[in-house]
Amino acid sequence: MRTWAVGDDFSMADCSACPALCYVNLRAAVRRTHRHASTYLDRLPAAAVICQSGQEAEPYRHMFPK
Repeated sequence: MRTWAVGDDFSMADCSACPALCYVNLRAAVRRTHRHASTYLDRLPAAAVICQSGQEAEPYRHMFPK
């Protein structure tokens, strides 16, 4: 199993996939039905850039489509 989307190093693929995966998880609870996606989401907070973008998006979360 790979650590990140395309290997053992965090890459642009992760930066690209993360917003969509996090959004889908907010709406469809991906963690309950997709084990690999769940463990991937668990690793994301360790990537500082992801934490920062998530924190910066928080004030706008109420505008996300439902």
